[in-house]
Amino acid sequence: GGARFGHSQDDWGNRFLTDIRNPVQHVLFPMHYLQRNTLLNAPRAIWDVVPSGDSLAVFQISPAEPWRAINAERLTADTSKKSPFDSTVAKGYVTSSSGVTIYRGAAYPEPYYGNAFVGEVAGNLVMRYQLNEDGVTFQGQRVHQDSEFLASTDNWFRPVNFINAPDGMLHVLDMYRETIEHPWSMPDDLKAQVDLTSGRDRGRIYRLVPNRYRDGFVKPPIPRLGSATTKSLIAELSNPNSWWRETAHRLLFERQDMSENTALKSILREHEMPRTRVHALWTLQGLQSLSDNDLAVTIQDPNARVREQAIRLAESRLAQSPALLQLVVEAAADDDKRVRFQVAFTLGEVDEERATEALATIAVRDADDPLMRTAIMSSASRSDAAMLKLLLLDRPFTESKHGLETISQLAVMVGSSGDLSRADELLLAVSNQTQPVQVAMVRSLATGLRRANQDLAALTDHKNFASGPLITSTLNDAATNAVDASATIEQRQQAIALLSFGRYPDVESTLQGLLSIQHPPMLQAAAASALVGTARPEISALLPERFPRLTPSVQAEVIGQLLQRTVWIPDVLDAVSEHTVPAKLIAPNLRAAYMKSASPAIRQRATLLFANDLPSSRTEVLDKYQVTLTLTGNQQRGAEIFRKNCQSCHRFNNSGFEVGPNLATIQNRTAGQLLVNILDPSREVSPDFLEYIVLSIDGRVVSGMIASENANSITLRQAEGVETNIQRSDIDAIQSNGKSLMPEGIEAMITPQEMADLITYLLSLGAN
Repeated sequence: GGARFGHSQDDWGNRFLTDIRNPVQHVLFPMHYLQRNTLLNAPRAIWDVVPSGDSLAVFQISPAEPWRAINAERLTADTSKKSPFDSTVAKGYVTSSSGVTIYRGAAYPEPYYGNAFVGEVAGNLVMRYQLNEDGVTFQGQRVHQDSEFLASTDNWFRPVNFINAPDGMLHVLDMYRETIEHPWSMPDDLKAQVDLTSGRDRGRIYRLVPNRYRDGFVKPPIPRLGSATTKSLIAELSNPNSWWRETAHRLLFERQDMSENTALKSILREHEMPRTRVHALWTLQGLQSLSDNDLAVTIQDPNARVREQAIRLAESRLAQSPALLQLVVEAAADDDKRVRFQVAFTLGEVDEERATEALATIAVRDADDPLMRTAIMSSASRSDAAMLKLLLLDRPFTESKHGLETISQLAVMVGSSGDLSRADELLLAVSNQTQPVQVAMVRSLATGLRRANQDLAALTDHKNFASGPLITSTLNDAATNAVDASATIEQRQQAIALLSFGRYPDVESTLQGLLSIQHPPMLQAAAASALVGTARPEISALLPERFPRLTPSVQAEVIGQLLQRTVWIPDVLDAVSEHTVPAKLIAPNLRAAYMKSASPAIRQRATLLFANDLPSSRTEVLDKYQVTLTLTGNQQRGAEIFRKNCQSCHRFNNSGFEVGPNLATIQNRTAGQLLVNILDPSREVSPDFLEYIVLSIDGRVVSGMIASENANSITLRQAEGVETNIQRSDIDAIQSNGKSLMPEGIEAMITPQEMADLITYLLSLGAN
């Protein structure tokens, strides 16, 4: 992807990547597994192993490059100077991670083995992380807390990549350039004063020698594996240095010499080193000499990582080998979670009852892990209904939190197929279940059916389907619970959401009755959302008419809901023109989008309404708020301001939602830098936090930052962590205006004194 350079793997084939602000990322699974199930809404396939983002500090010992210092000073002082990345500080942050490499040699002390080494090119340093298994992925920890593994005072030192060399040491590729920077991040006048090609004739390779070689380094023999015998190459598969193992492995594959297969099979069964057994396993596969018996042995290997590899290799043979399939099915009960993770993916290659039973077994054990659920669901495209029936037999599981989530996810998949007979059959299967399970099934199947342009009425109105009474009873209970003052807010919200799937004449009165200031704001908002969910054309006129009865926060929610459908945008703009709806409820980013709309009618109307009502120049606002830096802030008041204005998108001091950038290291910023970040959020927006607007084929408009994407779908994250998943097949258009998800214009809600309070709160807690 963009801004990415670095690709490494460990002894077990786990792949690690890096991009400029994400030092170590783990590739969780191959994309082809997700492509098997087009109805699967899966998380990102890449996991941040270590903290990432603009606020990740590094311990740089080189001076700030002169042009960076000048540029940082300018950007802090003058908001008319735009930069797509964080350039308001000249040094001290991760901005150019590169060349992640997992150390796999024998020359360094044992604690170094398996560590990740990452270059920070702009900082002239190398970071080191210890990787610890965490479920099916990893968590990384800095080995050096207040310093870096390697740092230079030389600004020309540019560690861009590393290699596990034949001598068992890391070799550092130093690009050795005077300047390395994105061309768009460097102002033209400064660019003219710097020779951007300076160093093009240079470059260095360092051998990182451990302390025990301080008195002299003994040069190892030059490798001559190209002329080695096949027997000698097989012996190198147990070399403690990965370069020798992998080079020997490659040469064995290229030669296709099968004369020593007996030796490889012996290693596969008897060698004491698990990683050597894995090399033998894959070498035999490459030589097309791996038998079912070999796989059967390794699927039962005492080492979990070997078992994991064998199960992966077995998946192409399961349809033809009942014996191998049985072993993989039995591995669903393996004690190792990563083995079960691979089993969950592998069983998707066969359509057999025992495979479905094994997937259900894994689900009951591991449903609390979203990544495990992803693996299970990827394999359920042909057995979703069958697996759901099996899980419904386990009442303690289905009544648990994670059990309900699992059966709900499966039910959405079943409904999305549009198969009314299967939906009817599953609803009958929960007729003797508890009410929460019945409600979850009705809601989830209805959600899926709506995706397939079907609805519950197709079941209740057809005499061939027997689930009508259950659906009717569930919706009637929801109508009662929605207005039951003795029920909890959460219970009432869930009931209201369910009503959006009912017939409009049946739910109209209940939902409209909740649009009153007499009800809590959360319920008013839920009712508005449910009404919008019915997609009835009269809703766009009904909701603005109810504005006088709604609190300001609910009014904003209502408008946000209405604007999610393009067909209703003209009606909302009419309401703004007639002063029924305050113009301030249309977010600045949406105003700008409407003024550039492809629809002439929307574009013209929006221009008339909003052209003179855009946020003030960021330069003018910052000039006005410079007084903030001279005021004494109050931490307690700042906490309240954060709660009111910021926590819907930022989590800080155990409060709020993780939507925007991580504020964990906010203490590394100055008050002036924070002032710029808050008042002009789009000036240095990271690509991860750009706002995108998606137009769906059915006319919905959804905006947010891309939280994850895969072969089948895109997930947008909005305020309060709300996520909307959209199937790629449902997307008509997607675009970004280059702006941050954080809107401009917060100065309309926060005075200079309140800004001082907010900054004091952020900095004081960061320091603690």
